[in-house]
Amino acid sequence: GTVGLWVLSWSLGISAGVGNSGESVFHVMAFLIEVTGDLPDVMISDLAMPGEDGYSIMNHIRELSAKKGGAIPALALSAFASNDNKQKAFDAGFQKYHTKPFEPDGIIEDIRQLIKK
Repeated sequence: GTVGLWVLSWSLGISAGVGNSGESVFHVMAFLIEVTGDLPDVMISDLAMPGEDGYSIMNHIRELSAKKGGAIPALALSAFASNDNKQKAFDAGFQKYHTKPFEPDGIIEDIRQLIKK
C-alpha cells in the first residue's frame, strides 16, 4: 500500500482526514478506501477533543475489521503526561504516545517504527 499519514488533529486543524466524532472518522476512512483503494499506514490522533475523545474513537476503530481500518497503527498525542493516561491510550489501541509539547524527531521515529510493523 501507499505510505500515508492520517492526521486527526483538531488542535492543529490541518489534516488529511478530519472529524470530531467516531462517525465522521468512519466516513473519512470509507472515503479514503473509495478514492485511493487503500487505507493510510498510520493514524495520529489527539486524545482530548470536543465531543468524542480520542480514546473512544480508537475503541470504535479497533472494533472494525482490518480491511476497514481496524488494524491501522496509531500514535496518540496528549497534554496529559500521567502514566494512567498513557496506559488508557494503550488499552484503547494506540501503540505509541507523545505528550505535548512533543519533539518532532521522536514522532517521526515512532511513525517509521509503526510503518515497519
